[in-house]
Amino acid sequence: MAMMLRTALLVIVCAAGTAAAGPKPSSVALTSSSIAGNGAELVKKVKRASASAKPAVFHECDGQWTLHYAVALASSVPSAELTLRITDLSSSREGEQIATRRKYVYSDAAVARGMIKLDRDEVMSPNAKLLLEIESDGVAIAKQTFFIQGNAGASSGAIAFTAEEAAADDDVAAADIKNKR
Repeated sequence: MAMMLRTALLVIVCAAGTAAAGPKPSSVALTSSSIAGNGAELVKKVKRASASAKPAVFHECDGQWTLHYAVALASSVPSAELTLRITDLSSSREGEQIATRRKYVYSDAAVARGMIKLDRDEVMSPNAKLLLEIESDGVAIAKQTFFIQGNAGASSGAIAFTAEEAAADDDVAAADIKNKR
């Protein structure tokens, strides 16, 4: 009897541990251009791109950033609608959600891919670390961090003074400074 009770407890603990682990995460590839292909070839390309050690960096073009994503789904999705959320991880706006997009996929699709455009009015910092989270019916499918880079403002290096500032008397006596130390 005690042996059966131990076995039953072990089965319950193992089942709870398996359920808490959740679904196997899917591979996400973020690129500046679409990943071409289909079938097993496309799945391999997405997994290879997502395993890259280099973080994805996107550069601003005409006031927006264009991200191409591909998700190699580890299992079928609970719903045909995917929710893509982008959150700012930069220190000034950490944890603030900046964009949400919807994507419909076929339930038996091995790869879901698409494109996201982020405009300047969505992204407050032109040089930010962002997080893409993908969910299906409230179940987390995948997530990936990436960086965006804005265009630096062109500087001539010259400082412009007004006529009043240029005419101002700003002589400083060295003796006064020495006495104030």
